[in-house]
Amino acid sequence: MTGFVDKMSVCMKNKIKSGLLFLGLGVFCAGVFAGGSSVGYRELFPNDKGVDWPLEETGWRVHVGNTALPLQSDAVRVSWVNGRPGNLEAVESFPANQETLRGFLFIHNLGRSQLIWTDEVDLEIPADRRMEFSWYQSTDGADAAQPAVCIDGTWYVSSRKFGDGRGFSKMTVRFSDGAWQKLDFAENRVLAPGAAAGLTGNRLEAVGFYVPNLTAKIRIDTVEVRLGELTPEMAAAEELLQGFVLPPVNFSPGAEYGPAVRNYQGIPGIESAPGGRLWATWYAGPVWEDRFNYMLVATS
Repeated sequence: MTGFVDKMSVCMKNKIKSGLLFLGLGVFCAGVFAGGSSVGYRELFPNDKGVDWPLEETGWRVHVGNTALPLQSDAVRVSWVNGRPGNLEAVESFPANQETLRGFLFIHNLGRSQLIWTDEVDLEIPADRRMEFSWYQSTDGADAAQPAVCIDGTWYVSSRKFGDGRGFSKMTVRFSDGAWQKLDFAENRVLAPGAAAGLTGNRLEAVGFYVPNLTAKIRIDTVEVRLGELTPEMAAAEELLQGFVLPPVNFSPGAEYGPAVRNYQGIPGIESAPGGRLWATWYAGPVWEDRFNYMLVATS
């Protein structure tokens, strides 16, 4: 067995004891997400400054009322309180940094309709219209937000109204859904939903949220646009991985991981692939079971 084990080992450094779970999750999700869905845009609204930020700091803006007046005030801002989820990275958004957990879009009552939006997005829409727009939302009272998109210069708003009460919940709308209508929007001129209409065009140029007559507060975090659509299995895997930090994989382990220095080994597992190929995995370390352990995977 020693020759097989050392023939082709892969070492995974493990700083916490649940490394085996990480390995299983990593393999599982690699299979689930392969060829499925990818994030083309992600805004995290990060803020670890200890004070609220103006909305403009993130590349988003707001227009209010029936005449779409541009607004610069603290009525819409980036809060420094914890949002959801954590451990993600920005994708094509500003500021482009790692999620700090703190920070979310905080929308106050203005007594008028609002469009909060950004033109950071620039994505080609697939011919099959398989794209998703998702975000996390917490709402006070009975207020609701409607996702809005701009395609080839034309704005649309979802006919669905999203509200959930207190606590951040994930919301998703698909471009292939039929529940869309035109959104008449021109700065200093008009902001009003129009007639029902299907999404047409080839280029996504902006995304945002239309909030009619807000009476309380809405909190929004982790806005994403995905190329492709999440299956139930993909969504479950994504939820399971929230908060996990997968350890790096070393595909060319050196002598520092060889048999001579693996004084502690245990907890093995072995599996046979359909074609007869054998796979083995086990824990190892220099002395005993501790935080410096790592995992190895070998194949015949």
